Amino acid sequence: MGKVHGLWLIRRALQGMGLGLSAGIIICVLSYFGTFGALERMAVDSMLRVSARPGLADKDIVLVALDQGSLDYVSRTLHMQYPWPRGLYGELVRFIRRGDPKAIVFDMLFIGPDINRDEMSGDDSDKMFSDSISKSDDLVLGVSLRMAGSSSADGMSAELMKKIKCSGYENMDLNTYTQDTH
Repeated sequence: MGKVHGLWLIRRALQGMGLGLSAGIIICVLSYFGTFGALERMAVDSMLRVSARPGLADKDIVLVALDQGSLDYVSRTLHMQYPWPRGLYGELVRFIRRGDPKAIVFDMLFIGPDINRDEMSGDDSDKMFSDSISKSDDLVLGVSLRMAGSSSADGMSAELMKKIKCSGYENMDLNTYTQDTH
């Protein structure tokens, strides 16, 4: 009876290890394909919808969202595909500025120089955008933080970098938290 019980325990342990290994492999595969990220975003969206109190929202804040409807509209009316030329964002800044906003915030990154298109070169488009943002002290661009010694500016156009550098915060060293303003 003791030998049978010992074999049973070994078999159960091997079954448990096999089940654990299988679960680990499944979790790794699902994680690799981004399943958990999607589930997390859905959970956060649900929690925000339940806890949101729209009545308390500040009526002076206006959100200009670039969603699928925006992409479709610009494609249909202006015949431009995403990514849009930076010159178009420059026009958007000029239009929004007519409403005398306290701030304009871009929650997006403008990485690399703009691409050449039939109607305008990437350099000209970058210049249009940089000209529109240089006329404003109340405009905030998204940033990408990196450790000191890594590549700088992700190939952002020189014209756009000049406009950003005027803020004095173009190179924050995350290792020492000091401001580099050269």
